Formats: sequence, C-alpha cells, structure tokens
Amino acid sequence: MLVPALGLFLWQACVASGDFRPPTPEPSLDRIIQEMERVRQGIEDLLVQVEVVTLDPISGKQEVTQIQFKFKQPDKLISEVQRPGGRLTVINGENMWIYSPDINVVEKYLLREERKRAQVLYEMSWGLTSPIRMLVRGMNRELSVLEDGTYLITLEPDQKDPDLEMLQAWVDPETWLVGRMKIFTASRPPTEVKVKHWEANSNLSDGIFDFQIPSGADVFEVLE
Repeated sequence: MLVPALGLFLWQACVASGDFRPPTPEPSLDRIIQEMERVRQGIEDLLVQVEVVTLDPISGKQEVTQIQFKFKQPDKLISEVQRPGGRLTVINGENMWIYSPDINVVEKYLLREERKRAQVLYEMSWGLTSPIRMLVRGMNRELSVLEDGTYLITLEPDQKDPDLEMLQAWVDPETWLVGRMKIFTASRPPTEVKVKHWEANSNLSDGIFDFQIPSGADVFEVLE
C-alpha cells in the first residue's frame, strides 16, 4: 500500500503548490457552432477571397479557380470568378444578375421570396456568408480536434441528398471562422474551398451592388 499512498501524497502536494494543471477540456460541438454563429452575427459586410479546387473527371487534372465575394447584410452579394471571361453574379435584394462576358449575355432573375434569396445567397457563397445554422441544418455532426488545434467538423445529411454526401469544415479555434471546406457528392469528384483572405466590416458601399448592364449585352429575364 506504500506506493499508492505515496502517489496520492505527491498528487496532493502538486495541487497544493499550484504545479498541477488539469488538461483543458475540449469544447463541445454545440459550443463551437454557437461561437461560429456569434461571430457571423457580428458581420455587417464581408470581403472573401477563395480558391476552389476541383478534379476534372475526364482528364483527371486538377482545376483551380479564384473567386472573390463581396457581401453586405442582409441580401447583397457579388461573386466574381477572377479570370478572363469569368462569370460575375450580383444579388441586390430581389434582383439577381448573372453575366457571362465570354458570350456577353446577362441572365436576370427575380428572388421575391426571402427564403429563396437566403438559399441562393448560401449557394453562391459556399455558405461563407450565411448563418451557421443554415450550414448545419438537417445534418448529422461529428467533431475532431486536429494536432494543430484546428476543429474539423464533419456534416452528413440525415436524409439521402443527391446533391451532398458529406461536408467537412476546418474551423480556426481563435477566430471561429471556416478556413477550408471539402464537399463530397455522389456524382462528381470532391470540391475543396480554401479561404485565402477574409476581411469583415470594412464598410462596403451599397453602390457597388448596383449592376450595370454591359454595352451590347443580350439580356434574358428568367421566369420563376
């Protein structure tokens, strides 16, 4: 009984001297989601630069696309593919324009329903501008803590979804922001979204979301 008694004595001595530090408990997944939601709620406007990595299923080559998002609460968004001929999408309230400069065509959509606007904003920005509750709604959730302290959240639809098998999000434990996502679907190779730059509350002007139809462009109004 001497060894256990000695061990207990040493443990008590460490606690009394302040040398003993119990391990910090890992936060729960619910708390992480709450912190992410809290940060999102404080964002009035947002400038995000992302790199979207896909694999061409035919050639097997990796394709990298640079996209810039500009967002302002509650329903203004610019999504610009940053390459020659890249597509430009502008959402300003009920109106959405998609401009394809390579063919000089503008498609105009009406987003009258608030729920529809929220869904389109979510899809167009890969969920980076939307409330976290939209990202995790209807999902089974799993948390892993990586060696560098990053939180890896894995989401799987609780019902079969032809558009999504699984989504993984890497969350920075200091900023509570998503730094990277990976989207898996049954019909195509995974898509990886890497956040290269994130700038919140830089006082973006409302005027940048006023879309001007380019000279000579054909305009098609898409019926709902």
